Amino acid sequence: MHVTPAHTAHPDPWDAWGEEGESSWLLSYVDILSLILALMVVLLGHTAAHQMATERQRTDTPAKLAQVTPPPSQKPSPPPKPSLPPTPLSVAAALLESPPSTPPAPLEPLPLRVKPLAIELPPEEPRVFEVVTREAAPTPVTNELVGPPAPSPEEQLAAMVEARFPDGLIKALHSDHEVSLEIADTVLFPSAQADLAPEALPVLIRLAQTLRDAGEIRIAVEGHTDNRPIRGGRFNSNWELSAARAAAVTKYLVQQGLDPARLRSIGYADTHPVADNGDAIGRALNRRVNLVVEFDPPEPATDEAPASTKKGPT
Repeated sequence: MHVTPAHTAHPDPWDAWGEEGESSWLLSYVDILSLILALMVVLLGHTAAHQMATERQRTDTPAKLAQVTPPPSQKPSPPPKPSLPPTPLSVAAALLESPPSTPPAPLEPLPLRVKPLAIELPPEEPRVFEVVTREAAPTPVTNELVGPPAPSPEEQLAAMVEARFPDGLIKALHSDHEVSLEIADTVLFPSAQADLAPEALPVLIRLAQTLRDAGEIRIAVEGHTDNRPIRGGRFNSNWELSAARAAAVTKYLVQQGLDPARLRSIGYADTHPVADNGDAIGRALNRRVNLVVEFDPPEPATDEAPASTKKGPT
């Protein structure tokens, strides 16, 4: 059998508040709305009354002036009708029809004041480090940056000979390592002789000056003949004749101030022809004295300097 528990003698206060307070909050809400509506009506009425009074004063002023001095042909205007007190509806309509007053001034932003924040950092202790320095290798110079390369010493000597002997008494032929200066025997010696001709001395003087201007050089004086044998006379063979002619030229160059340690004379006889000995023209070309000039090789580049180490604080 199910027994329903009996209610306690003390009622729940929350239940009582729910029954009584369900509609009590509506009264407070209506009161607040009424007060707000009344305040709005009062504000609208005050604004409308002030605006109508201003409008009335503006319209009444010309009428009063006209009544004070009326023209003789016009009758005085009747007095204005008394205005009725404004109602809330008329005030609202006047506010809607009237143009807005002067627009409010734009708000100016307030200046911001930022106070700098000073932060003190602790002093940093000096650090010791090692610096390794090494001399940079020289940058190679390319032809694209500086233009054509400078002429070689061989080219410079050949150019000087051609400039100082424009008559062609001395021919200059240069290669990568040497310059060959060729002098015909008719310029230096009489036929089958090894003594220098008087007209050869000015030529050798100019040649010695040119060789001194060339710098550090080594000179080999070579004597050459044709293939015709010698019959009688001072020399018994072309070997002796070519060697004597080379020695005569070498001796005169030494007298003009060239270093004898850089000179040597060689006789080749007819072993180094430059033309055919079958005709007179070829034999005349083979009878000659050549000065083979060699320049000292450039000094080798010094090794890279060793690296140096030094210490210092940051």
